[in-house]
Amino acid sequence: MNAARPPGYVLRVAQDTDIPAIEALDRENMRAQVERNYPGSWDDQCSRDLIARHLAQARIMDFAGQAVGHFYWWQDPPGTAILHSIQVMEAHRSRGLGRWMLAEFEREAIAAGCHTAELAVFEDNRARNLYDRAGYAQIGMDGPHAYVLAKRLTP
Repeated sequence: MNAARPPGYVLRVAQDTDIPAIEALDRENMRAQVERNYPGSWDDQCSRDLIARHLAQARIMDFAGQAVGHFYWWQDPPGTAILHSIQVMEAHRSRGLGRWMLAEFEREAIAAGCHTAELAVFEDNRARNLYDRAGYAQIGMDGPHAYVLAKRLTP
């Protein structure tokens, strides 16, 4: 998957000081979906710990010095890249940023030796269209309301 970097946006490695921004974007964009599908299951501390644990594979998307998006991932099992979160602030959507970050995730995963990328997406999440266009296919379910999607990665 190739996607050009949109003008003015920069992707950088996340730092410890970025954890609150990542956490806030995840909460803003994912909490309602999680709570709608699994009432009472959102846990801020769990989210914060997950981000901190995978900070080495977290990327921040900056625009004019402000963090406006991110993604983070890990390998599990080795050779499989799990994209846990990819978020873009509402005001910056529909500019190809999700496609660009997804392509960057895949590039990093390939460089790390992964041959498969996986993610979970709620059935009512409009990001499903992005993943479908990028070549991801459903391989299972993650609970009753989320699809597990996968894609074979090729260098």
